[in-house]
Amino acid sequence: MYRKFIQDLYDGNIVPWEHPVPKDSERHRITQQATEKAERLRKNLNPQQQKLLDELLSDRGYLDAIIEQDGFALGFRLGGQCILAVLADNSEAE
Repeated sequence: MYRKFIQDLYDGNIVPWEHPVPKDSERHRITQQATEKAERLRKNLNPQQQKLLDELLSDRGYLDAIIEQDGFALGFRLGGQCILAVLADNSEAE
């Protein structure tokens, strides 16, 4: 089991940011709402304002990606610290 996980990680088969979002999840629902609201707003804007909205949404997408990367890295570090703490407790008990 662990060997396959390590091999999959090495081969690039594990891609944390590519996970399906269940259609019945709150995340999916909020994403749909935001998309619909942006489209309604876009219909009321002139071309210059539409361009500004597109730039804003693009910037927000980039920021969201950075936040997700930071959260993943933090979670990974915390997981590693947990493992080290457990291993340290085991070695002290022996």
